[in-house]
Amino acid sequence: MPSLRVQIQLRIITDDENVLSDEVIAYFDKGDDQLEEIGLSLEQAKTVLASTQTSLVAAQTASFLARHRCCELCGRHLQSKGRRRLLFRTPFGTIPLVSPRVHRCACQPATSKTFSPLTALFTGHTAPELLYLETRWASLVSFGLTAGLLKDVLPVDARTNAAAIRNHLHKVALRQEAELGDERPHFVNPHHASTKCFSWNGILPSRRTLKLVRTCNRPHAGGSDRRCFTNRPFGKCSDTH
Repeated sequence: MPSLRVQIQLRIITDDENVLSDEVIAYFDKGDDQLEEIGLSLEQAKTVLASTQTSLVAAQTASFLARHRCCELCGRHLQSKGRRRLLFRTPFGTIPLVSPRVHRCACQPATSKTFSPLTALFTGHTAPELLYLETRWASLVSFGLTAGLLKDVLPVDARTNAAAIRNHLHKVALRQEAELGDERPHFVNPHHASTKCFSWNGILPSRRTLKLVRTCNRPHAGGSDRRCFTNRPFGKCSDTH
């Protein structure tokens, strides 16, 4: 059976033409006489995405560390103290990284004698894109279905499960609530002609779950102003108008 040999090569270079990565990230054979062979399969696409992500994150991390291995004030090279393993979770796989620990320069007194430069870059160990997908899909379906859907279409960590997604969702909700600050009372005139439901389009997280909030432009019974929440993206407001 005739086949095509597909070889995908990733090359990462800096502005000064320094090659950070030059490697084959995927290699497979493809036929051309069956519909199932046309284009990339899901597994092949996952392989390409996972390999690209691993190489790209490694190159970005190496570039960042190269710029932060010297003191920012005096330029002295920082002596190494040791290293530890760091895991960075992304929609395209969990990337293992080595995080070096270095001694602080004497010209910068601080409470701690050593620090890890990568902590300034990896302020979280889960990529914002993965958190976005988890919270968005978990607001529409169950945590278990969200985990299964992610694993079906993306090369996410095989250990992704409902509990992990629920924990991530709650952390996002708590962070957004903290950013909103204390809720202030709002007084309205219930008899005003333009009285309608307070509403937002998009996803609003709460401590228990994330719900889709749809716009409701009809006055409620009795002319009262209330917020309309629904977990049905195209459903109608459940309140009686």
